[in-house]
Amino acid sequence: MIFNHIAQHATIYTTLATSDVLHILKEKMFVSLKQTIMEELLHEAHDLDQELLVVYTLHELLGLIFHWIESDFAHSAAYMQEQLVKILLHRPSNMTMTIKTTY
Repeated sequence: MIFNHIAQHATIYTTLATSDVLHILKEKMFVSLKQTIMEELLHEAHDLDQELLVVYTLHELLGLIFHWIESDFAHSAAYMQEQLVKILLHRPSNMTMTIKTTY
């Protein structure tokens, strides 16, 4: 999976993530993944704008990937893959939030 690929090429991704090309790298990964998903995957959520769903999901995934790289690969690729699956399955339908305010 994607975490195994990144772990196998950790030196390259670490160098890219800490260089001036980070923004370009993120954009190229985003565009490539978005195109692949939009062309090759079927989405069952007919009441959602498919492009918005893909964009949201990709930002989640890329945020997790770049956090992992920036944390110097604090967890194994297998652990990251396991956590990604758990995160994707954890979509509570009735989620409530409380805003903490300090005065």
